[in-house]
Amino acid sequence: MYKICLVNMPFANVAAPSIALTQIRSVVQSQFHGKSQRRSHYLNCDFAEYMGMECYDYISNSMDALYAGLEIGSFGARHSLSCRTTHKIFAAIFLGKDRRAQQVKDVVTQKRPSLALSWTS
Repeated sequence: MYKICLVNMPFANVAAPSIALTQIRSVVQSQFHGKSQRRSHYLNCDFAEYMGMECYDYISNSMDALYAGLEIGSFGARHSLSCRTTHKIFAAIFLGKDRRAQQVKDVVTQKRPSLALSWTS
């Protein structure tokens, strides 16, 4: 018996179910009929609950968060990211941003206090 877990990862839309997981589940069911147990896990919903919907929405849908990911990804591809460097990048991303960015910064620093060391208001 195959045990198959399908996972909808964090930052996927929480307002709608994953069509991809539904399609994959259907294919697995037809290909392994009677030979598999299938479970779907919506970690995006769990993470949204953990971070709070406003914070999750900002991180998953705002252009600031998108560009932050691109900045960190392109920098990380060229350099080894140390903890100190990561703190500087996050500080630059959130410094002087709007109210929503400040709220996200506050939530993230509550969840991961070590990041607060590099951020100044």
